[in-house]
Amino acid sequence: GEYDMVCGAELISVYGGVADIEKYYEYQDIQNDTSLNQNIVVSNNDEKLNKIYSRIREIRDQEININDLKILYKKLNENYPHDWLANLEIYELVKNQDFSWIKELREKIESKTLNSSDLSTAIQKALSLI
Repeated sequence: GEYDMVCGAELISVYGGVADIEKYYEYQDIQNDTSLNQNIVVSNNDEKLNKIYSRIREIRDQEININDLKILYKKLNENYPHDWLANLEIYELVKNQDFSWIKELREKIESKTLNSSDLSTAIQKALSLI
């Protein structure tokens, strides 16, 4: 029918995708569909943060430049004090270096793990993987 219901004591597996991927897009022309992104509005503030993330990616893909990462870390502290992910990415790149700002960076990231939220747990797990 239109709705399927599973009855049982436990659910072993769930698939979150479409049942038939070939048929799913058969009647849509998503190649030329610009409506997918039309509702996204990027503020100037977001664009600046996105540029920081892009620069971190460039540094990751090229030779690591500690001074550039330090500048990005300072920009994050000044303009985006609540953004933890970019700080975590920078820390991943510089964790083996011995500079005072890197210790400060680690402490800043760890301060986000002090409460008992899902985000705190995710950050703790990310730190343990680095």
